[in-house]
Amino acid sequence: MSLNEVLNDWKDYDVKKRKNGLDPQYFLWDESWEIHYLKSKIKNLYPQYNDLTIFESIEACCKAKDILRKDFVSNVIDHLSLHQPLTN
Repeated sequence: MSLNEVLNDWKDYDVKKRKNGLDPQYFLWDESWEIHYLKSKIKNLYPQYNDLTIFESIEACCKAKDILRKDFVSNVIDHLSLHQPLTN
C-alpha cells in the first residue's frame, strides 16, 4: 500500500472542509463524512480489502484529536497493512 496513492487528489474533501470553515490539513475522525471519504478512497485503490476491515483499521486510529490528515492516513495504512486482504 502506498501512502502517496491514498493522499493523492483530495480536492473534493478540501473544498468541503473549507466551506465548513475548517482546515483541510486536519482529519476529523469524529465526522462521519470524513471517515466515509477515506474508506472510499482506500476501497477504490485497494478493492481486495472489504469494508469492515477498512472501517476497523480507521477506527483503530481514532485516538488523537487535531491530527494531520497525512499522519492519520499513514496510521490507517499501517494498520490496514497488518491485515490479509479479504473480499466482500
